[in-house]
Amino acid sequence: MASFEYKLLTPEGSLTSGSLEAGSRGDAIKELQGKGTLLDLVEKDVEEKSSGIKFPVLEFNKIRPQQLTFLFRQLGELVDAGMPLVSAIDSLQKFCGNQKTRTMLENVARRIRSGENFSQALEAQTGVFSRIQLAMVKVGERSGKLSEVLHRIADLMEAQMELRGKIKSALSYPFFILLFSSVLCWGLVNFLLPQFEPIWTGAKLDMTQYPVTQMLLKISAITRSPVDEFFLVLFLVLLILGFWRMTNTGQGRDMLGDLVLRIPVLGNFLLLSSTAEASSTISMLLNSGMNMTEVLDLAAETASNPVIGSAFQQVARSVREGNPLSKSIDDTNVFPELFVQMVSVGESSSDLPGLLDRVSQYYKRQLDDSLKSLTALIEPVTMVFIGGIVFVFVLGVFLPIMGIVGALSNQAG
Repeated sequence: MASFEYKLLTPEGSLTSGSLEAGSRGDAIKELQGKGTLLDLVEKDVEEKSSGIKFPVLEFNKIRPQQLTFLFRQLGELVDAGMPLVSAIDSLQKFCGNQKTRTMLENVARRIRSGENFSQALEAQTGVFSRIQLAMVKVGERSGKLSEVLHRIADLMEAQMELRGKIKSALSYPFFILLFSSVLCWGLVNFLLPQFEPIWTGAKLDMTQYPVTQMLLKISAITRSPVDEFFLVLFLVLLILGFWRMTNTGQGRDMLGDLVLRIPVLGNFLLLSSTAEASSTISMLLNSGMNMTEVLDLAAETASNPVIGSAFQQVARSVREGNPLSKSIDDTNVFPELFVQMVSVGESSSDLPGLLDRVSQYYKRQLDDSLKSLTALIEPVTMVFIGGIVFVFVLGVFLPIMGIVGALSNQAG
């Protein structure tokens, strides 16, 4: 038998506490059912057993989205099973290997015990939870369907991570090729090209006849000069800082987002992913019980592309003015025609969340096809790019050598 301390809210609305003996936590919960709403259940005098062998635990300073998804999913499961919310949070602390996550859970549990709502306790954890997650938790508390909302949050996060993972996988290959090509160019002009320069100098070639070689030699001189390299690095740093400052302004973000969407194939891929993510987000938020304008504001804030975010802000303003959602979306001239049509059908059938969920699934399938097309296009383009680099280098090296061979042949003749 174990001893438990409990806190519960009686049907009359008063807070009461006490202790009881039970064989297990489950037996204690069953015994307290019917007496009121169980707020907390803690086992007393629990001695932690140690095996004498402690293995190191990897610690991470940042709470990753995967960890938050796991926490929301497990909290939903434990609350579904009848466990009080505070007890469920305490249980999750024992299985958490991240010190920052454990500390965050301890803070949340302490605030709930002091009388705060779950949403208030989460909101106090600065920088951990998004506005969408906090808004959905508040809706779950108001509607009494907290466990269902916790599962919906986990579903939404998993869908977002899946979409963003596909984007990263599509862009990682060209990024790697760009990095590899830069290292290859630097190695060729910094180490290999200088080995041929004494041969051309000794042969007294007129290098003006070989413009490609001259260009490569100038690049090689820059890579071997500390002063030139310093100014080159300084230029690149200033360029990156300028780009970063531009993207931190609303106009700069919109310009960059519009430019990205205009890139052939890649732009269509990113538009499909943004529309799929927005459809899934809006469907999930509407199913959670939020009103339309609040949903649109959250969708605008969390959009992966600034152009899509600005479009949703325009849609939210239009809906507040009394215009239909489908017309407001159509007026932005940003979203695909199918998305507009499905929203119109959803409004007519009063099943907008269901229609948007189907749109999200459709665009996810389209996204897979677009990913295959993008990958099929990227591979030959990158091969041609690397081949072009090697060709220019070979051309710059062997044309002067052929000139030396020609000169020697003429002298022998």
